[in-house]
Amino acid sequence: EVHELIDNERGVQLLVGIERLKEIANFQIVALSATVSDPKMVAEIIGCSEIVLGGIEKEYEFRILKPEDELGTIKSIVESHNSALIFVNTRQTAEALGLQLKKIMEVEVHHGSLSRDVRISAEERFARGELKALICTSSMELGIDIGHVDAVIQFSSPRQAVRLIQRVGRSGHGLGRKSVGYIIANSFDDILESVAVIKMAMNGRLEKPDLHVKSLDVLANQICAIALEYGRIRAEKAYEIIRRCYFYRDLSFEEFEEICNYLNDIWRIFYNGEEIAARFRTRKYFYENISMIPDEKSYRVIDATNGKFIGLLDESFISNFSGEVFAIKGELWRVLSIEKDVVKVEPASLEGELPSWTGEEIPVPFEVAQEVGKLRKLVFEGLTLPFCDERSIREVSEKIREHGKRFAIPSDDHVVIEGSNKNAIINVCFGHKANEAIGRILALVLSLRKGTNVSIEIDPYRIKIYPASPEEVRDAIMKVENVEELAERAIMDTKLMQWKIVKVARKFGLFDKDEDLSRINLRNLIVKLRGTPVYREALREIFVENLDLDKARFFFKEFGKKIKFSIYETFTPIGVESREKVPDILLSRSSEAILKAFKERLMNETCRIHCVNCGASYKEVVKNLILKCLKCGSSMIAVVSEKKELKRDEMFKIANLVASYGIRGVFAMLTYGVGFETAKRVLSRFFENDDDFFKALLDAERNYIRTRKFWD
Repeated sequence: EVHELIDNERGVQLLVGIERLKEIANFQIVALSATVSDPKMVAEIIGCSEIVLGGIEKEYEFRILKPEDELGTIKSIVESHNSALIFVNTRQTAEALGLQLKKIMEVEVHHGSLSRDVRISAEERFARGELKALICTSSMELGIDIGHVDAVIQFSSPRQAVRLIQRVGRSGHGLGRKSVGYIIANSFDDILESVAVIKMAMNGRLEKPDLHVKSLDVLANQICAIALEYGRIRAEKAYEIIRRCYFYRDLSFEEFEEICNYLNDIWRIFYNGEEIAARFRTRKYFYENISMIPDEKSYRVIDATNGKFIGLLDESFISNFSGEVFAIKGELWRVLSIEKDVVKVEPASLEGELPSWTGEEIPVPFEVAQEVGKLRKLVFEGLTLPFCDERSIREVSEKIREHGKRFAIPSDDHVVIEGSNKNAIINVCFGHKANEAIGRILALVLSLRKGTNVSIEIDPYRIKIYPASPEEVRDAIMKVENVEELAERAIMDTKLMQWKIVKVARKFGLFDKDEDLSRINLRNLIVKLRGTPVYREALREIFVENLDLDKARFFFKEFGKKIKFSIYETFTPIGVESREKVPDILLSRSSEAILKAFKERLMNETCRIHCVNCGASYKEVVKNLILKCLKCGSSMIAVVSEKKELKRDEMFKIANLVASYGIRGVFAMLTYGVGFETAKRVLSRFFENDDDFFKALLDAERNYIRTRKFWD
């Protein structure tokens, strides 16, 4: 599965290790993969001199379904086959689907955060035929050969052609056998994306990997490893070993020496300009940072009834968890205690919260998003979508016909900018990473122009910007020039940059693995590290993993030239189509109950009203509140929590907010941890209904609770 190594830092580390191994042994390298887009490039990266291609074409059968009854359809597919793997894109979805499917069929959940015992038990039961279905994430994509699997169900779009081939290839896994895959699509985007991914896979057009060239934290890690291995070694020799690795072929000796000097300055190695040697701290540093997988503090979940280890929960979920019951392993558990890094639980029978884990989202690549854009045009011209059931075909064609009656179709080479004077949507089919880069740059440019915070939401086909009008967005696009400089400024003060700086600083050995960083001001840390290898590496990783600057440059350079555009002072059917529609089966009663309780709490809260006009001040319960001063009748009233003290200038700002947004402004100002700026940002967004608005407030409150330690 060599494709799993070439696009991440684990692969870079391994290949430097192979070059080190060549110093003491002669051996042959054989690299295997069924899903490589460019075999010649991979052979060069790994160091293989010969490429052997399989001579037999693999037969695939794909079907895209959008059923009324998703659970019943999944059960029916499983029952019509010997056995099936049900792939999902996130561990959270695996738990949600497992919780619902277990009510109607025998099934187990399999993902990387479950304990090894739980995973092996599920695998063995499935292999023995005791289970007909297994719900899994990428944990079952690679190296699995269970001969009786004759169907794969993919719940929602697989997002990438490489993943589709890997996953569906688990069925009919044998010479001359057919691989059968069903995709359960959830939305308009999901259907088109699934068709695009299948077409690319069938035509052998697999996505090109994003390579980590000249990774500085891996370089630091391997310099320390070489120092430990040799005890003392000439710098030129260490440089020669590392430079043989494909990813460091363009590394200059000056760049290599800068990292040596930096490691010497922080006492991780000894370097005198000629020789590298290990210090007392080198071994501790290396073994604490031997893995290139980012660390996220995890809590062990233990079943108190039998003492068994069930799985792991991320710290971000634990710090945000407000209930008693949650789901893991497709089953419900009640929390008995949380002590240090252990969560003790017992089986429960109520509805529960779904855990979230970091690093989950699979990005839609540029190539797939572009293919979706082309499909939109073809459907408008009369194409009947291949691989789809009737409901999928009808839903997509009706939406595109409805849109095309009044508006240009947003496609691979046509951008549609739409909205109102407060909200704008850029319909651009460039994929997650490119849209993230374009959106962040535009948010920065518009914020500087308008003198207020401008927020964005992105998906592979849309960038939502608020507050901003379509004309302001167009003008901002036309003015963008230095993309890399603007992208750097745009991410400087973000959680993404803070998290990445901490991760890279740890990999360099700047902090010990168990050092508590909660008291460190991360903004100040970023400023202090600017110009250092740690800062440059954090930036490099973000530009490889999160933001596609090359495609962003193309967008800004060709906008109005190769990329045509249309502007509308209203919202369009495709523009407001939500990619993130949560399927009904993933909506547990718990989330509805939490939202209901949140609304009731706000409605029953006692607030203090300050009239800016006459100076009156009094208390009232929100559900009885009249949005006018009871003394003078003015609508210029500031409404806040009864315990909050207000300054005069704050009163005017909040009163304007309430006057502009009415009762929603009141709800926003009474949400725990939400100040004026956050309230204004939430209120300026477009919400289809009240539930979406309250969900945004609840998310803002949870985000504050989760990150409070940074602000404190």
